[in-house]
Parts: sequence; structure tokens; C-alpha cells
Amino acid sequence: MPKENSMEVILESEDFKKFLKHAREYCRYIEESKDSGVVFLNNIQNYLLNLYQYIVKVKLVEIIYENNSSQVSDIDYNQIRKIIEERLPINYYWSVFNPLDEKEHDAIIGSLDDDLADIYVNIKEAIVSFDTNKIESIEDALWGFKYDFIIHWGYHLNSALNVIHWYLRENYEFEY
Repeated sequence: MPKENSMEVILESEDFKKFLKHAREYCRYIEESKDSGVVFLNNIQNYLLNLYQYIVKVKLVEIIYENNSSQVSDIDYNQIRKIIEERLPINYYWSVFNPLDEKEHDAIIGSLDDDLADIYVNIKEAIVSFDTNKIESIEDALWGFKYDFIIHWGYHLNSALNVIHWYLRENYEFEY
């Protein structure tokens, strides 16, 4: 019986299938949508919630294959960031990098376009690797989805959700 963190088990799990579906939708929305302002933020908030809901349930894959193929990404980070920035009603915000660090808790400036672009790039690179259909690349993509979430884009996702929540809260129009 395969282990729960084997590639076969992860690929067949409903949580991974749903995550991959939402990851593709997020990337497509960034690439193709013309939405902006509050509509863009509402939609992004939903995409981010869906990504988070499923990636936290996906196991970190056990690495078996050695992936020597150096995937060269043709993703233009600055172009993606610019596309996102043009759609945002708010960009810069104050944050604390690690809210659990008792010694380093100075406020830093974050930017929503950077958060959303970093999420996009990490996920898109893994999707490109996954879609090669080479076993080593699929395993590498599975690793990338979860590991990069843990060490990088998960932070950006949570920061973005916090900022989006506050912006929408401050600009909410109550209907009575």
C-alpha cells in the first residue's frame, strides 16, 4: 500500500485535484481578466481562499526521482506584477514579517501586487512543470506546490488576504 505522501496517493487525492483546479483558475484570472478595483479584490479573495483551503490538506510529496531537468521559466515577473498593479485600488500596506518573533516585530511595508505576483509565479512555474507529463517533473511540481507554499507563497497569500479583508471592510457599502 502506497504511503500517504507518495506521488500516486497525492495525485489521486480530491484535495490535490481541487487545489490544481483552483491554481489553474487563479493563474488564468491573473492572465486574462479585465476586472479591476473592488471586483478584482473580491474575486482574488475567493481565489486565494480556495487555494489555501486545499493546499493545506495536500501532503508534501516524498521525493523519489532526481529531477536534473532545469526548467527555465519564461514567466516575466515584472510584467505580471504590472498587470496586477493596474487592477488594484490599493497596493502598499503595513505589516509585521513574523508576528511570532518577540525580538523583531518592526512594521514593514508590503505591496499587494508583489504578494499576488509571487503567488502567481510560484504556482505557474509548478503548473508548467506538472504539465510536461514527465514523472520527475510532476514529482517536482508536487513538491513545489506544497514546499513553496510553506516557505514562500503561503506568507504572501495570508498577507494579501489580510489587506484585502481590511480594504473591503473599510469600503463596504451596507445595503439595508
